[in-house]
Amino acid sequence: MNIFSQDLNLPVPFLHQNFDCKKIFIAHSIVNTETTLDKSTLDFFRDYGINITSVELFYRRPHPKYGIVHVDNVGYSDRLNLNYVVGGEDSVMSWFKPLKEGYTTTGDTGATPMRYHFEDVELIHSAEIKQPSMIQSAVPHAILNQKKPRWCICANIRDIKTRDVITMQDGIDRLKEYLL
Repeated sequence: MNIFSQDLNLPVPFLHQNFDCKKIFIAHSIVNTETTLDKSTLDFFRDYGINITSVELFYRRPHPKYGIVHVDNVGYSDRLNLNYVVGGEDSVMSWFKPLKEGYTTTGDTGATPMRYHFEDVELIHSAEIKQPSMIQSAVPHAILNQKKPRWCICANIRDIKTRDVITMQDGIDRLKEYLL
């Protein structure tokens, strides 16, 4: 089974019907969870012990090269997020094996992403992300979208009871009946 991404076939709509990400052209923004995601999606994940703690929107215009190779936050070796991509036809999310140590930065939200120079990583997996998908955010990753603008709605999640991050295997176990 793929440990980097798993597409989901949810029985509920993921995005709120009035949310239009194509009006946002900022590389990274925090968006309101309740006006971005459908209420039935929030309820659905709560039923599986998953709390959506925040939602980010990433916009990337077409570019011939990969975006920044990074890990979302230092300190994790396995961390699951939910991604939903709009546009970005033929784009891929790729994961990499570090060949050299990365460098820690401070993001605009206070997060501490670890970044890597492209020559210091080796490609290990690529996948097209379309449906709501579970993605591994604790392994260095980057986006390649050469043809069309790409918007990615990224839901940060935690276990409702423990408030711990959810691992890829835990997410697969919880949502196995919805995997594509």
